[in-house]
Amino acid sequence: ESIQIGNDIIKTTQGGNQLAGQLASLESLKSNSKGEKPIFEDISPEIQAAQYKMISKTGSLDQSQKQMLVQAQEKRLAAQGIISQSYGELLQVLTSGFGDLVKMTAPLPALQQANNSLIQSCIISAKWEQAMRAKDVPQADKKKAELLVSDLNSKYKD
Repeated sequence: ESIQIGNDIIKTTQGGNQLAGQLASLESLKSNSKGEKPIFEDISPEIQAAQYKMISKTGSLDQSQKQMLVQAQEKRLAAQGIISQSYGELLQVLTSGFGDLVKMTAPLPALQQANNSLIQSCIISAKWEQAMRAKDVPQADKKKAELLVSDLNSKYKD
């Protein structure tokens, strides 16, 4: 969702149509690449990088674009919270299987993907915060992101 919001912001800026070509090229590369399907949604660091590169080139953002940027960062932080929680839950599954090699190794691929996604997400969030400061955009409400995570947890508890 945050990626789509970023695309929507850029479409409204001068030169925003360049991004559409870049995104199509990235999607083509990804669809032709081989490998396992990721367990976690792809956070697309390449697309994020293309987005904040485009945003850094724009002059100034209007109020609605700034609000969209804050909303995208809140969604990014909420997703980061969900990944962090999933990592903890996977770690619990791994440690609960002590003595049973199959139970202990079963969550390892997901645990590795969660760890990699969490690291990438933290890097991306930090870069977006820097880009937001440069454009005089207020910081995202971290409490709101925490509430989004807890709402999702209660919704999908079972």
